[in-house]
Amino acid sequence: MRIIALIVLGAVLAQMPASFAAGAAKRDECAAGSQAEMRRCLEKTSLASAATLAAAEKAALSALSRWDEDDKYRQAAAAALNKLSKSFSGFRQVQCDFVSALGGGAIGNALALRRLRCISDLNQRQAEMLRLATSDLPEK
Repeated sequence: MRIIALIVLGAVLAQMPASFAAGAAKRDECAAGSQAEMRRCLEKTSLASAATLAAAEKAALSALSRWDEDDKYRQAAAAALNKLSKSFSGFRQVQCDFVSALGGGAIGNALALRRLRCISDLNQRQAEMLRLATSDLPEK
């Protein structure tokens, strides 16, 4: 059973985009030191992931503007991207509330660390999904 679990884990990790692995490495980097140092590190990571997501959204919008497609479809895709960005923000809040709640009776700082990790992870994943979705659009 343990061997099967390791094989499945290896297959999942092999398919994991580089940005996910980079996010995991950054979390590991933040695991060293005191809780205050971990929190500062995760706050920086969370802010950096927000900037990465904003850049990915901007790049996706730019890719849509260059997309070799009728204006009405480009506009519909841009509107859907805008709606996605707003919806993702709400989803991230609720998801990270859930992840934080899974900390149970942990002290507040531990719950905050869980939330910051969650925010960073979701931002990185969303940025990667946007890149993948728009990376092969034919240009005008």
